Amino acid sequence: MTFLDDQPGLFDYRSRLKVPALDADLAALGRQPMGRAMHFPMPQSVAALIGILYVMEGSAQGGLMIARLLQTLPIAPLPTAYFRVYGDTSAQKWRDFLQFANRLNTREEMDSAAATAISAFDAIYCHMEDCLSQLGADCSTCESA
Repeated sequence: MTFLDDQPGLFDYRSRLKVPALDADLAALGRQPMGRAMHFPMPQSVAALIGILYVMEGSAQGGLMIARLLQTLPIAPLPTAYFRVYGDTSAQKWRDFLQFANRLNTREEMDSAAATAISAFDAIYCHMEDCLSQLGADCSTCESA
């Protein structure tokens, strides 16, 4: 994230990188990343950064629920490194994010964070649609930017 690179010490995202865990899960499944470019909003302010982090950090919390569900399925154990990326530190990482998010003081900052979060959710949705269409699925509900 270029914004974070330009703001050292603002928020430690390096310890939260999830790509290595995703790569490990794909490798365990005998798959490679699809190499599809994603059009993701880049933050230009702390408020926008909080909006993006809300999506990314919230997905880590949701991943824990997905991992538990996958373990109940009657199939061979599936790799869940990505869904369990933070391990035992997941709750603390979420609390740390919430503390950082409390920097939002004005209605304008909150609106900016919310709008950026919505853009991030939309970007992820469109990226998934793009990947599914590459795999041959019929996905026509998302128009690429």
